[in-house]
Amino acid sequence: MKTDVSTNIDDIVQQVMQMEPQPGSPNYETNSRLYDSILDQVTQMMEDLERTFMGILGEFDVHMDQLWLAISNDKEDQLRVAQESFRAILDKYSTQWNRAFQDANDKIHRFESDLARESMQQ
Repeated sequence: MKTDVSTNIDDIVQQVMQMEPQPGSPNYETNSRLYDSILDQVTQMMEDLERTFMGILGEFDVHMDQLWLAISNDKEDQLRVAQESFRAILDKYSTQWNRAFQDANDKIHRFESDLARESMQQ
């Protein structure tokens, strides 16, 4: 999962960096405003991901005691419950990440379309 999140973040950063308008290029001012907009949106997404990671760590912390007690008391049934809790946490956040990355990709594609449309108009 760490690799998936890292790969998605790297892909988005690369896409956004490639879209940066160069000074002196046609429609530089308009494209710069559009680019600033996508940067704001991607920054917001990264902040949301950071909050999500903090949420995971907080939820893991709560369940660590449960897991430790199950392991140290050799309680198979409690260990299974603790493992399922961790799995449920990861599934929940994984779904949120997938949605966030899909939203980011959609925004990037809209931005690319806006840039192309602006270039054609001028």
